[in-house]
Amino acid sequence: MDLKELEPIITLITLSEERLSGKVDEVHGDVLATRKQVTLINGRLRQVEIETSSIKVNCNNRRENVDEKLAYLKPTIKVTRFIGFITKNPKFSVFVALFVMAFIQTMILTGMEHEWITQLIELIK
Repeated sequence: MDLKELEPIITLITLSEERLSGKVDEVHGDVLATRKQVTLINGRLRQVEIETSSIKVNCNNRRENVDEKLAYLKPTIKVTRFIGFITKNPKFSVFVALFVMAFIQTMILTGMEHEWITQLIELIK
């Protein structure tokens, strides 16, 4: 065999090698671009994980603070409910207020007749 007879085969192999080399270079470029994007995404993901963990810590701290404040506010909640009941029932509230004033006035008049008030004032002095 002569070299001239092998020339078409060599040319075909060279063209195939160039075509494959071009495809490998193209894939290599895609791989590098993908690696760069993955690196950026991983950095963003890590940042989000850090922010999420700090938000969880803040949330737990606030939950503990709220639990403490609610324990402190339980007596206030009872008073608030009572005030809400009074404002929702104005007729009942007026009736109770008049009854309380009448009771106090009766106690004061009775105390003045039997001199409880003077004795009480003397005890206070």
